[in-house]
Amino acid sequence: MFVQCALCGAVVGVMDYINSCSLIEILGKEVEKQGKMLEDIKHQLN
Repeated sequence: MFVQCALCGAVVGVMDYINSCSLIEILGKEVEKQGKMLEDIKHQLN
């Protein structure tokens, strides 16, 4: 992804492409893992 000058349109830099859908999917899986770990801890304490 290119960063362009707003005045002349020249390329002044680049940014990494981030696939937000993939990131959300990865985060969702991590949250699910944490939830399962918390349930296991809760079960062990009771």
